Amino acid sequence: MRVVSRHWKIYADDELVVEVPLGSPGVIGMKPELPPGATFMYYSGTDVAAGRTGFMTGSLGLVVVGSKSPSETIHAVVPRMEFM
Repeated sequence: MRVVSRHWKIYADDELVVEVPLGSPGVIGMKPELPPGATFMYYSGTDVAAGRTGFMTGSLGLVVVGSKSPSETIHAVVPRMEFM
């Protein structure tokens, strides 16, 4: 599989403050390939004002490496992540 896109909704105090549109390319400027059993970890950030709680939800767009039809994107849902 290859990560080709992302979609994020970022909230502060349950208010939507930023949305990264569905289909935004890659993650942190990369489109990593993940062979079976592999993992990929990256760090990113967003501004949430001090004293506010935040979280994000979204999805990653994946395609099968070697697929003859790159339009067959699988959107893997990423569970809610609380900000630290």
